[in-house]
Amino acid sequence: FPTRRSSDLTGIFCLALGFIYGGLFGADSKDYIPYLAIGVVHWTLISGLIIESSNIFTDNSIYIREMETNLYSLILRMGLRHIIIFFHNMIIIIIVIIWARPALSLMDISLYIIGLFFVVTLTGTRPTSATP
Repeated sequence: FPTRRSSDLTGIFCLALGFIYGGLFGADSKDYIPYLAIGVVHWTLISGLIIESSNIFTDNSIYIREMETNLYSLILRMGLRHIIIFFHNMIIIIIVIIWARPALSLMDISLYIIGLFFVVTLTGTRPTSATP
């Protein structure tokens, strides 16, 4: 049996939940689903990083004991895996925005940029220079 990618299930989840909650709250689904999809995709990244980072050293204890492994490489591998999944899930957001054509205001875009700034600041990632 072929396995489903997580983006397939996330897309189906966003559509189903969007139509159900849109009907319950009396909101137009074309207005509600884009915000839901953006929230679910970003929350999937944040929750995956938090959940997996708590077990990263215990899950890789065999590699740590048996090989000379840089512990930072384990963290980078976990982070990169979740970033790749996040970019696969970004396809859902692009499809939903093309389908719904929401009226995104300047406030929505600026809050998104401010949120990304806080995420980058709080996680401690920053651009590195080429010179040491």
